[in-house]
Parts: sequence; C-alpha cells; structure tokens
Amino acid sequence: MLVILFFAVFFIYMLLVNYLLPMQSDDFSAYLKATSHFDFSQLSYFTNNGRIGEILNTSFIARFADTPYFDLVNAIVAVVFLYLLFYLVYARNPRTTKDFLALVIVFLSMILFFNFGGDFVWGAGALNYLWGITILVGFLLPYRILC
Repeated sequence: MLVILFFAVFFIYMLLVNYLLPMQSDDFSAYLKATSHFDFSQLSYFTNNGRIGEILNTSFIARFADTPYFDLVNAIVAVVFLYLLFYLVYARNPRTTKDFLALVIVFLSMILFFNFGGDFVWGAGALNYLWGITILVGFLLPYRILC
C-alpha cells in the first residue's frame, strides 16, 4: 500500500512541477519553429546536436510543450522510469516497507544530487535524458529477467 501511495505522490509531484515550470528559451524557440518539421530538425542536427530527443523536440513534440499533454506524459514517463529502475535492480515488483524506503531514497537522491530540472522537467532535457534512459532501462529488463 505504501508503494502505491509513493508512486501516486510521485506522479502528482512530477505533474505539478511540470505544469508550474515555464518553458525555457530553447523550448520556446522550438515551439515557435515546430511547424517546419524537417527544416528545423536538420538545422538543429547540423548546428546544435544530433541527439534523437532534440530532433523529436524540434520536429514534433515542441508544439505540445505549453499544453498539459506534455506535462501529463512527462510525469507518466518519470513514474515508469522509477518503476523500471527498481525492477532492474531487484528483479521484482516493489511491495514491502523496505522497497518503499528504497524508492524514497532514490527519489531524494534524484532531487538532491542530480540536475533534476534539466533532466526530468525541462522539455528538451526530458526528451534527451529522462525519456532516453527510460527506453534504455526498458531494453535492459529482458536481460535482467533472463539472467
């Protein structure tokens, strides 16, 4: 029960932080230029960086950066990341009080020691780092389960 409560509180926290944080300068620039999909993506790839999250941001997703849809999806991805990270480490679903404490420690570590806003909340950063690492952890799970 504590674990479900933790994930619910974490989701609400991420949703509020995503909703309350205004767009950053490059998110705003990508938002204004997101209508010319391929041209701005090509310009961003050859002049700024070639990360796939940045290409997705400048091409398509930046149009939703000021809507609650991006905030909702980004909060869901953050919860999925935390769950998959726990599953990758322990190879089981979280269910005990010790699991709850482990999740709280991981959450506090993410907030206190990492660039939380740049990796989890900022639009381009979330697409490059949070969404990317969530996909990577998801691909690692079959290897963890089989080993």
